[in-house]
Amino acid sequence: MKKRFLFILIFILLISPFIFAEEMQYCCEKTIVGSEYDGAYCINADKSACDSSKLVAPTSCHASSYCQVGTCYGLSNGLCMGNTPKALCEDKGGTWDSRPKEQIPQCQLGCCILADQAIFTNLVRCKSFASEFKIGINYRQDISTEAECLLYVNSQVMGACVYEKEFERVCDFTTQQSCGAKNIISTIGQDASQISEKTFYPNYLCSAGELATVCSKQVSLGCYKNKVYWYDSCGNRENIYSGMGETDKSKSWNNGVIAEPNSICPPVSSSDNSCGNCDYFLGTVCSAQDKRQQNDFYCKETTCKDSQGNTRKNGESWCVYDSESKGEGFELVGNRHYREVCIDGEIILEPCSDYRNEICIDSSIDLSEYGSSGTFSTAKCRINRWSDCTLIDNKEDCLNINRRDCYWYNFNSSFVEVLYGNQSKVKGICLPVTSPGLKINDASAQNHCNQISFVSEIKFTEGGLGVLRKDIFKEGKKAKESEEKFKEIAESWKTFNIAKILAIVYDINDRAFRRLELSNSYGLQKQWALEANRVCTAIGDCGGYANYQSEFTNNGYSLTYQEETTKLKNNDLQTYFNKLW
Repeated sequence: MKKRFLFILIFILLISPFIFAEEMQYCCEKTIVGSEYDGAYCINADKSACDSSKLVAPTSCHASSYCQVGTCYGLSNGLCMGNTPKALCEDKGGTWDSRPKEQIPQCQLGCCILADQAIFTNLVRCKSFASEFKIGINYRQDISTEAECLLYVNSQVMGACVYEKEFERVCDFTTQQSCGAKNIISTIGQDASQISEKTFYPNYLCSAGELATVCSKQVSLGCYKNKVYWYDSCGNRENIYSGMGETDKSKSWNNGVIAEPNSICPPVSSSDNSCGNCDYFLGTVCSAQDKRQQNDFYCKETTCKDSQGNTRKNGESWCVYDSESKGEGFELVGNRHYREVCIDGEIILEPCSDYRNEICIDSSIDLSEYGSSGTFSTAKCRINRWSDCTLIDNKEDCLNINRRDCYWYNFNSSFVEVLYGNQSKVKGICLPVTSPGLKINDASAQNHCNQISFVSEIKFTEGGLGVLRKDIFKEGKKAKESEEKFKEIAESWKTFNIAKILAIVYDINDRAFRRLELSNSYGLQKQWALEANRVCTAIGDCGGYANYQSEFTNNGYSLTYQEETTKLKNNDLQTYFNKLW
């Protein structure tokens, strides 16, 4: 008997490992979609049912870290879900917390008031509802139960609060809570005029005939929450305005009962004088107007028309000027920058800092990137960064838009060179894009303009006879005659009408005259003076230039030749700048 017992015992021990291995299960973080468990999370199953892209362990899910249960919050629908596996929560984009939801601040409940409705939920879910229905919210976390939440909303119902004052039945259109009446009658089934105590009638207008108050219906119009409403003779708001015809007025009054705006007339998307159901999202707002005799209020479009006749969207802003800002040193004297913005159909003018200490900059956004059409312009006033422009001696630093508002001007005249403090000579100059404004007759303005001066020197060839005009001297004449005529010819240079000056040089070795063109003789011409003047106008309100009313003046510069001061003609200045503009 003993041998038989041992044999059976050994047989059981030998086959038991095979039975255990066959029944072993794994903790699947997620099962395969289409399997017996169809994508379920944290399931104890055969390994073949587990999604291989997720975690798998030969243990019970209760013992695995990735299948711990806790609270999941931060989901797109705003829900807080308790007893949720960590893997499931994180896979759905939520935030997992091991604590119960009663201990998580984001999951605390409050009264979510949406218009005249309420729901007892958390703040995230409340915002989700508000976004879905495109309405504002009032979240009351001090209301701690659902019953209190519903009671509070009912107390916010609008209606007629009727009471006696100086032997008259007066009325206020207000909320049940504000009325404070103990007597509340939802349906008028008796002669209301016989009730002497303060009574609240939910959803009734004060002008309702059954209430027998002193308030007469539809006496005036006014704006409330961007819509046009009727008001009674007691100043109480009634229903949405829907026209001045008797049928329209009757529909709006609705037998003295509150009516939803959309039940009276559909939302208005363009300027309309026959319906007060303005809709800000559709581009209309309630506005007063003076020209109408019967109706002082209407739904006005939120778009604007700028001074050029362009239609501007609500919220758009753009730059305007006293005179067109021409850029690159061509700012007219006295010109000022402004920002205009379209707000609810009105254009608001915002001046930038005077004397062009600020400039207006603008840009536009392509609305096609946001599923709409057209563009949306934006503008702002900012500091004019011009102060160090003339100190910059190279083009690269001059054009560094991250640090300054300058441009590089290359002189048209090949002989012009600018000598900087480091003794380097440059064939150009760094100037403000928008020249600063200066105060007239101010000493600082004069000092500012004096920082730029131009000198053109005419050099004579050593051993020669000087610079002479070709039409006076011909080759072969004696040197002495040339010397005698030199002073006479020099006087004629002041006319600035010389197209080209030639040097007649007497070569002693060859005993003959030779013609040479002087490269720097260009400095005697009118063009040189105009170009020098352009630089003066670019550094500020200096030089000979025009004001913002396009009036040219010669008072801002001096032009001297051989100790004698002269001026350019105004029409020469105007012609020169008109070509550049």
